[in-house]
Amino acid sequence: MDTKTVKQINQIDAKRQLGLPLTAEEEALFELYGIPLTQPKQEEGNPDIEPSEETQKTAFVHSYLSPLLQAAGLNVKSAEYRRNLITCEEIVTVTYNNDYTKDVCVTADSLRAIITDVMAQV
Repeated sequence: MDTKTVKQINQIDAKRQLGLPLTAEEEALFELYGIPLTQPKQEEGNPDIEPSEETQKTAFVHSYLSPLLQAAGLNVKSAEYRRNLITCEEIVTVTYNNDYTKDVCVTADSLRAIITDVMAQV
Protein backbone atom coordinates (compact mmCIF):
# COMPACT_ATOMS: atom_id res chain seq x y z
CA MET A 1 0.00 0.00 0.00
CA ASP A 2 1.25 3.48 -0.77
CA THR A 3 1.26 6.22 1.88
CA LYS A 4 -1.80 7.93 0.38
CA THR A 5 -3.83 4.74 0.74
CA VAL A 6 -2.61 4.17 4.31
CA LYS A 7 -3.60 7.75 5.22
CA GLN A 8 -7.01 7.28 3.58
CA ILE A 9 -7.61 3.99 5.44
CA ASN A 10 -6.61 5.66 8.73
CA GLN A 11 -9.10 8.47 8.11
CA ILE A 12 -11.85 5.97 7.28
CA ASP A 13 -11.06 4.02 10.44
CA ALA A 14 -11.18 7.23 12.50
CA LYS A 15 -14.61 8.05 11.07
CA ARG A 16 -15.74 4.48 11.77
CA GLN A 17 -14.52 4.65 15.37
CA LEU A 18 -16.24 7.99 15.90
CA GLY A 19 -19.48 6.47 14.63
CA LEU A 20 -19.67 8.80 11.62
CA PRO A 21 -21.38 7.47 8.48
CA LEU A 22 -19.14 6.08 5.73
CA THR A 23 -19.70 6.46 2.02
CA ALA A 24 -20.01 3.36 -0.15
CA GLU A 25 -16.50 4.01 -1.49
CA GLU A 26 -15.07 4.29 2.04
CA GLU A 27 -16.79 1.07 3.10
CA ALA A 28 -15.38 -0.72 0.05
CA LEU A 29 -11.84 0.56 0.68
CA PHE A 30 -12.00 -0.43 4.33
CA GLU A 31 -13.36 -3.86 3.41
CA LEU A 32 -10.59 -4.31 0.83
CA TYR A 33 -7.64 -3.14 2.93
CA GLY A 34 -8.91 -3.79 6.44
CA ILE A 35 -7.46 -2.34 9.60
CA PRO A 36 -4.87 0.45 9.08
CA LEU A 37 -1.19 -0.13 9.73
CA THR A 38 -1.13 2.31 12.64
CA GLN A 39 -4.11 1.70 14.86
CA PRO A 40 -5.13 3.94 17.73
CA LYS A 41 -4.75 2.31 21.12
CA GLN A 42 -7.82 0.22 21.92
CA GLU A 43 -9.48 0.67 25.28
CA GLU A 44 -9.31 -2.38 27.49
CA GLY A 45 -12.42 -4.23 28.49
CA ASN A 46 -15.55 -4.80 26.46
CA PRO A 47 -14.96 -4.09 22.74
CA ASP A 48 -18.64 -3.08 22.37
CA ILE A 49 -18.11 -0.04 24.63
CA GLU A 50 -17.81 3.26 22.78
CA PRO A 51 -14.37 4.89 22.81
CA SER A 52 -13.88 7.48 25.55
CA GLU A 53 -14.52 11.15 24.87
CA GLU A 54 -10.78 11.80 25.07
CA THR A 55 -10.09 9.10 22.47
CA GLN A 56 -12.76 10.55 20.19
CA LYS A 57 -11.38 14.08 20.52
CA THR A 58 -7.81 12.91 19.89
CA ALA A 59 -8.88 11.07 16.74
CA PHE A 60 -11.02 13.99 15.57
CA VAL A 61 -8.26 16.57 15.95
CA HIS A 62 -5.69 14.28 14.30
CA SER A 63 -7.84 13.07 11.41
CA TYR A 64 -10.06 16.07 10.67
CA LEU A 65 -9.06 19.33 12.34
CA SER A 66 -5.34 19.15 11.54
CA PRO A 67 -5.93 18.46 7.81
CA LEU A 68 -8.60 21.20 7.74
CA LEU A 69 -6.16 23.79 9.12
CA GLN A 70 -3.52 22.69 6.62
CA ALA A 71 -5.96 22.82 3.69
CA ALA A 72 -7.19 26.28 4.71
CA GLY A 73 -3.78 27.75 3.88
CA LEU A 74 -3.08 28.97 7.41
CA ASN A 75 0.59 27.85 7.39
CA VAL A 76 -0.26 25.17 9.98
CA LYS A 77 1.90 22.07 10.20
CA SER A 78 -0.27 20.11 12.66
CA ALA A 79 -2.75 20.19 15.52
CA GLU A 80 -2.71 17.86 18.54
CA TYR A 81 -5.24 17.29 21.30
CA ARG A 82 -3.98 16.61 24.82
CA ARG A 83 -5.24 16.68 28.38
CA ASN A 84 -3.14 18.10 31.21
CA LEU A 85 -2.99 15.28 33.75
CA ILE A 86 -2.64 17.64 36.71
CA THR A 87 -5.27 20.28 35.92
CA CYS A 88 -7.45 18.14 33.58
CA GLU A 89 -7.49 21.07 31.16
CA GLU A 90 -8.06 20.06 27.52
CA ILE A 91 -5.72 21.72 25.02
CA VAL A 92 -5.28 21.72 21.25
CA THR A 93 -1.71 22.64 20.35
CA VAL A 94 -1.42 24.15 16.89
CA THR A 95 2.06 23.99 15.35
CA TYR A 96 2.79 26.37 12.50
CA ASN A 97 5.21 25.70 9.62
CA ASN A 98 7.86 27.86 11.35
CA ASP A 99 7.54 25.61 14.48
CA TYR A 100 5.77 28.30 16.53
CA THR A 101 3.12 26.66 18.73
CA LYS A 102 -0.10 28.03 20.13
CA ASP A 103 -2.24 26.36 22.79
CA VAL A 104 -6.01 26.69 22.57
CA CYS A 105 -8.13 25.75 25.59
CA VAL A 106 -10.95 23.40 24.54
CA THR A 107 -11.98 22.13 27.97
CA ALA A 108 -15.49 20.62 27.90
CA ASP A 109 -15.91 21.48 24.19
CA SER A 110 -17.88 19.33 21.79
CA LEU A 111 -16.21 18.42 18.50
CA ARG A 112 -17.98 21.31 16.79
CA ALA A 113 -16.94 23.73 19.55
CA ILE A 114 -13.31 22.57 19.22
CA ILE A 115 -13.38 23.67 15.57
CA THR A 116 -14.91 27.04 16.49
CA ASP A 117 -12.44 27.74 19.32
CA VAL A 118 -9.37 26.74 17.34
CA MET A 119 -10.38 28.63 14.19
CA ALA A 120 -11.07 31.76 16.26
CA GLN A 121 -7.52 31.74 17.64
CA VAL A 122 -5.53 30.65 14.59
